[in-house]
Amino acid sequence: MKRTIFAVMGLLVVFSLLGTVACQPLLIALGEEPTAEPTATATWPPPPTATPTVIPATVPVYPTATATVTRTPTLRPTPFPTPTATPLPEFGYYGDPAIGFGFFYPSGWEAWEEEAYITIRADVPWVWIRGQSSLMDEGESVEDFITDLYKQVGETEVAQAAAGTVTTLWDGTQARVIEFAETDDTPKARATFLTRGRRVFVVLIFASGETFEDYPHTLEAIPASMRVEEPRPHGVSRQNALFLSGGQPHTIDPALTHGGAGGQVGAIFSGLVSLDENLQVVPDLAESWEVSDDGTVYTFHLRRGAHFHDGKPVTAHDVKFSWERAADPATESDTVETYLGDILGVKAKCRGEADQISGVEVVDDYTLRVTIDAPKVYFLAKLTYPTSFVLDEENLQDEAWEHHPNGTGPFRLLVWEDDHLFILERNQDFYLDPPGLEYIVYLLYAGVPIWLYENDEIDFSGVGAGNIERVTDPANPLNADLRIVPSLCTSRLIFDVTMPPFDDSLVRQAFAYAVDRQKLTEVVLKGMSEPAHSILPPGMPGHSEDISAPKFDPDKAVGLLAASSYGSADTLPEITYTTSGWGGDLSDYDSALLAMWRTHLGVEVAVEQLEPPSYSFEVREHHGQIMDLGWCADYPDPENFLDVLYHSEYQENFGNYSNPKVDELLEQARVESDAETRLALYHQVEQMIIDDAPDILLQHGRSYVLLKPYLKNHPMTPISLARTWRVLSIERPTE
Repeated sequence: MKRTIFAVMGLLVVFSLLGTVACQPLLIALGEEPTAEPTATATWPPPPTATPTVIPATVPVYPTATATVTRTPTLRPTPFPTPTATPLPEFGYYGDPAIGFGFFYPSGWEAWEEEAYITIRADVPWVWIRGQSSLMDEGESVEDFITDLYKQVGETEVAQAAAGTVTTLWDGTQARVIEFAETDDTPKARATFLTRGRRVFVVLIFASGETFEDYPHTLEAIPASMRVEEPRPHGVSRQNALFLSGGQPHTIDPALTHGGAGGQVGAIFSGLVSLDENLQVVPDLAESWEVSDDGTVYTFHLRRGAHFHDGKPVTAHDVKFSWERAADPATESDTVETYLGDILGVKAKCRGEADQISGVEVVDDYTLRVTIDAPKVYFLAKLTYPTSFVLDEENLQDEAWEHHPNGTGPFRLLVWEDDHLFILERNQDFYLDPPGLEYIVYLLYAGVPIWLYENDEIDFSGVGAGNIERVTDPANPLNADLRIVPSLCTSRLIFDVTMPPFDDSLVRQAFAYAVDRQKLTEVVLKGMSEPAHSILPPGMPGHSEDISAPKFDPDKAVGLLAASSYGSADTLPEITYTTSGWGGDLSDYDSALLAMWRTHLGVEVAVEQLEPPSYSFEVREHHGQIMDLGWCADYPDPENFLDVLYHSEYQENFGNYSNPKVDELLEQARVESDAETRLALYHQVEQMIIDDAPDILLQHGRSYVLLKPYLKNHPMTPISLARTWRVLSIERPTE
């Protein structure tokens, strides 16, 4: 487990400089006078009595659920609870209701918040506090966790620790205390903590031993005010809410998203059609449609009961506006030509050559006529992708509209606190059946998902190779929650064929033959996928076992490199591999790939990392000669792989691959109406693409997920569906 570490500036201070005279300005704020005998009367804080202190009802510790645009500050002044009537200075309160953790501290002290912890500091006398909540590693003891935290925040070796003792917090909860002795190099430290499952809540105080003696009540009261309660982010109870973990959404703009219809975008917005659990196109905002005899004109009839979240009716004008906005060059959508480009006039609009899309006509408020450039059996399926979703023009006038979108989907955005929370609330006026869930709560950057799942903090989690052996063990309790779902995905490494040395197909083939897919599957991925020998994944119409990609053959790889225009590894230019990651830490998968090229070809490949949340956006504009970029189906048609990824004119052709014969066959397959003939064309073109080696096919994936048994009607489909949020329900066991 990686924990965020904050370097404690000035931790190794010379405490002898903090004399009595220097301390005087802070004494009033502390309400204590330094004394050699701490038993002298102090005005603040009084020691806790046998009766637990009650925090006044006016203290907004856990606010109720209200829609906000920005995160409500958690560092706020509030009266410190006290069992006496003595006037007290105002105090600050740190609280994270998403995990149910908080405590008080003197408001005059400097405090700053980072991710899942708070740092508090007073300079005279010197005191430094870390309030933190974290999940322990698998098999880690609480004592080990506290010791590790002490080493991290103190940047020091472990001082002698006193045996743990039990203390009573002001609300009557029993907590534990560990003290670390003061040394010549480190101050004294006291950790007060309690646990909830694998989660540890701790208030860690660093100060000199003299400060602990001079201000005993202050340094005891701060951790004693600690509260651990039921997590209720913005007042949302878990009773009818789905809790998930994830990262910060890069965008929820349907015209810009790369995430498909199954995420937050598909919960907030909707389009004319969608995919059902059988991956068939079904009505959505459009209740029906007709297609002309020649297959080029679609007339959609919108539901008269469809409304935006604010109650405004959805009309054909809104659809036309949304599509034209997506095609406007100012929007900078890099998906609009892929998913709407079959409509007459879209490409002209994208190039700035037209003000409107000529192929979209508003017949009346509830009728839309759409003309495409040729009969294409997959056209409706393309409209299930978010690029076609409907937006409210008035809503978009606000620059911050993404934090309060006026969508049409089954959920409204209730709260978006950047890097912390993303909460959706049920749209009771949804034009189809209202969803069964009342809330969907995303805990952003909350920790390792499977650990959160084990601690019953989230209800759904993916499983990676690091945990696959645990969850597939029938003796492990997690095994009962495991679901394995085939996914229509192909992982691959893309060559930019315009950049040396991969402008030579022999070099591309050499790199492909040097990769041992079987070893990657068995050793690195632990059997969670299968080696890819075709572009189309199993389960996709048109997938064939007769297609053959290069198999591992290091001798052939060396021969191909020698036969290339570059001649040998020594004459190759510097090669950069672009992948996602942080801080230079390579995944085992990436490390294995680099080792294979080094071992079998004698080629050292440099690595360029782009941050994961924005990777799919940045890699388009900034990449080396090799890119790590797989593809998962948006709809079940081979066109979604072969045409979208390899036709020279498509936006998703990241490697700039171009083969006129391939383009010709792909264009022929687009308009072919006979299914058998069409699939035969795709079979031919798939092998041609593989022979050109514009990429290295790696794996066909399977999804391993953990699903709580009280989640009902969750569609386990190979394509992530917007429909999931409409049909999923929750039946938590009663306490």
